[in-house]
Amino acid sequence: LDYVWGGRERVGMLTAAVRRWRRGGYEVVVLSRNEEAVIAQALREVGLEVDEIIGFESTPKNKLGLPVPKSSSVSTLMGGPSCPGRLCFVDDDRRNTADVSGACGGVEV
Repeated sequence: LDYVWGGRERVGMLTAAVRRWRRGGYEVVVLSRNEEAVIAQALREVGLEVDEIIGFESTPKNKLGLPVPKSSSVSTLMGGPSCPGRLCFVDDDRRNTADVSGACGGVEV
């Protein structure tokens, strides 16, 4: 629990946030560089429900077989570079939030 999620307090905050977003009409999608089965198991273990998991195996890759920046995946999910619609992007790496914020207009990070 501590290693994967950062402790019970953080799990509680994440659970409350995910429930609030879903009640507010957001679709909750996990976009990760990890494997989808690993993500699904971790979510199940703490009782978090999301609408979709996009892991390493489903993330677009560049010519070298490396994942493209998350902004590219978010843009594709949202239907284009302007990322129309409501989007709140949350990430524990500031480089990813800066990337998505700069590449997708109208994003709350």
